[in-house]
Amino acid sequence: MNYGDILQADFLDSYRNLTIKMLSVIRYVAIAAREVKSVFKVDDDVSWRIQSVTSYIHNVVSGNAPAFHCYRWFDPHAKEKHRRFLAVLGMRKEEHLHEKNGENGE
Repeated sequence: MNYGDILQADFLDSYRNLTIKMLSVIRYVAIAAREVKSVFKVDDDVSWRIQSVTSYIHNVVSGNAPAFHCYRWFDPHAKEKHRRFLAVLGMRKEEHLHEKNGENGE
């Protein structure tokens, strides 16, 4: 990695190429960052809770959670309000249910 925190790959960054973007991250980690215990990937247009994510990562590293988890949530009402698809990587189902019901889950 030449720049310390920037991963470069040869593709056009677009909505249709999100899979290529994610596979580029996975490939880099598999080849060049084998000592890394966990990776959290989130786009800048996704909201997430730092406390929930750090707790989840701790559980993964300690072996109390699946090594790879991708949770996808779609609520048509959220789409009408925000006009964006909501996706979260690494959020546990029970936390999502509290949020959907208007509770903060804490």
